[in-house]
Amino acid sequence: NLMAKLGEGGTINEAVIPEEYGNSSGNQDKWCKPPTASYIGWWSSKLYKHKKVLIAILLADGCSNPPDNVDCIYFTDWATYYTWNELPEEIVTEALDALPVTGSSKAVFDTGKSSSPYPSISGVFKGKLTIKGTGYLKITDIKTRACSDATAQVTSWSISPGKGNEIKRGAEEYNIEVHLSGYPQMFHDVETIENSDGKLTFVSFTDANNNTRSNWIPSLIIEGETLPELTCSAPTPSFASGCELLLSYDKDSNGKIDITDMGIAWNNYHEKKITIREVDFLWGAWEKNSINAKCPGCYSPSKVSITFVTKAEDGSELREVKLYIDGDLIGETMPSLTVSLEPGKTVHVKLVKEGYRTVEFDYTVPNTATTVTKTLVAKKPDFRFTNAAVITGGDIHPGDTIQLSVTIKNVGDKADTGNLFVKINTDPQSHYEMYSISEIKPNETKTFSPLSFAVPSNAIPNTYSLVFYIAPTSTGKSTDERTLSVTLVKATVEVTFVTKDEQGNELRGVDVYIDGVKKGTT
Repeated sequence: NLMAKLGEGGTINEAVIPEEYGNSSGNQDKWCKPPTASYIGWWSSKLYKHKKVLIAILLADGCSNPPDNVDCIYFTDWATYYTWNELPEEIVTEALDALPVTGSSKAVFDTGKSSSPYPSISGVFKGKLTIKGTGYLKITDIKTRACSDATAQVTSWSISPGKGNEIKRGAEEYNIEVHLSGYPQMFHDVETIENSDGKLTFVSFTDANNNTRSNWIPSLIIEGETLPELTCSAPTPSFASGCELLLSYDKDSNGKIDITDMGIAWNNYHEKKITIREVDFLWGAWEKNSINAKCPGCYSPSKVSITFVTKAEDGSELREVKLYIDGDLIGETMPSLTVSLEPGKTVHVKLVKEGYRTVEFDYTVPNTATTVTKTLVAKKPDFRFTNAAVITGGDIHPGDTIQLSVTIKNVGDKADTGNLFVKINTDPQSHYEMYSISEIKPNETKTFSPLSFAVPSNAIPNTYSLVFYIAPTSTGKSTDERTLSVTLVKATVEVTFVTKDEQGNELRGVDVYIDGVKKGTT
């Protein structure tokens, strides 16, 4: 059990305890001194402290590097060291449970320190990298060392070809680009740095002043973690399973990965669409000249390959869309997913992605391999007027401020706020006003009233259109309009007629006519 906690298969993985864990400045003197001088080499670099227990993987007699013997593990209470069976089980268990996870990132290539780090300057380094050994790695970080009394850091980095910063150990050579700031340690007049980790070859270095420096290689620590081999049933970086990967590249659905299929895969690899592990997995099927020889039962001659491709409204790739067939979740599009279906059978297909409207349809499987492309529409608010009215009574004149009332319903599938616009197309010029609308949830109806609207004072009396339209905030586009007719009339004034006689006395009973029509009597 103890060995199982420290490493897979009973072997202690040297990545369990970080390198130089106890060597940082100001930290080293906190560690208990080793019991014997012969342990110093491992004591300072293979330590892990947990509460009062210090764990040390020691290189003692009979221990390999990394050690594969449980007796190479020691525990200390700061004064005395113990072997694993000399401490209470709960202390050993508690300490081992606190160890870093096996397989965590560690340095997979280190140029080492430069003995003559100056001159130095920030810039962009490009090189060719090979990591020795076998298996696959995911590069997780690239760091640098600063010159003395200076600082330096890697601001960004990239590695190609391939997707996801995955590489293959061995003879494969990868392009790396590292952007450095500050004053990193430099190796000068060095074309290649090669050690037990691998090899780094100079391609170019362009400094911050846009000057090129020949054979300048920065001191780099390249960190990574080991990746497992792909399997037929487990997800790959780009597909729902290794089987789905093979079926996707079997373009003519003959149960084989032929050289044309491999050419497509190789191009996709250089376009960073698939990883080197996926290329090698396909290569294994090509070598066996059979998909089923690589993944038994993966290809069925009685079925055809149907590739579902999902896109957004603008035609771009839409990834991670869940594909259901007859209610069963098959996997996610990346942005495609290939499935084997029985010809002539009608299945119910459902495509689901959060934030998008679900697409459902019945599909009758053809007799030959086919690609089905579907566009998913993002969920949107859809505001509709259920009522719009002028609630001011009486005549309306130029220059009046009238009161309006509108009722809006969101018939869409996304809550949103918005802006209401009201426009009157009066002569000689039109006029509009804007009102903010608070959030309206799907299927919710809200009334906004009263809303004050100023009629232009220079408007010529006539009948005009009063136009209402509304735009949700997220789209900025009008989803509905409503038009009312409004008649503007001339403003009237009161005229008082007073009648007098020649002496200036009030004269009553005088009939008043205007344009031939009697209006009354004074």
